Amino acid sequence: MAALSSEDRRIKWVDQVHSNTTLRIGPSDECGQPADAMVSKDSLALTIFVADCAPIALGTQSATMGALHCGWKGLRDGIIRSAHQTIRDIDHSQIFALIGPCIGPCCYEFSYDDLADIALKLRCDPEEIAAFTQSGSLALDLRKAIEVELASLDIELSFEDKRCTSCVAGEFFSYRARGEAERMALIVEKL
Repeated sequence: MAALSSEDRRIKWVDQVHSNTTLRIGPSDECGQPADAMVSKDSLALTIFVADCAPIALGTQSATMGALHCGWKGLRDGIIRSAHQTIRDIDHSQIFALIGPCIGPCCYEFSYDDLADIALKLRCDPEEIAAFTQSGSLALDLRKAIEVELASLDIELSFEDKRCTSCVAGEFFSYRARGEAERMALIVEKL
């Protein structure tokens, strides 16, 4: 694999806005467009930045790849469904997913109304994606909600890092727990 530098034109990133917008990215596309997912068949380095939101990598046997920034708003508004459709527009082979570290239910207090709204959009029972924080408050299990959405789209979950970005200080950044402005990067690239 060739090393990446900050001036490498293969590196592509978007201005993440907690939306359901997916862009099909090619070598000549400019970075910084508002979106929360990118899909490409080209030899690019699709880059997503996260703190507590979930980084999701998608790939197919035909070498189509995707990178998603998935927080609760994007999940509710259909970011995974949007990326799935963008891949399906160019590739009909099996899609595989990887979920990176994100905030866990142990630290993600959530209102019942917001949780019920997400469950409605995912067409599941709120209990399926609900959990409780360490202090006993109602929580969203973001990973479980993502798993529900992936399964409904017949996307095979190949790997999931279940570490909580909020709990693991020093290893991950967390805006919610520590107000950190730094982000971690998920880079999806063909080998």
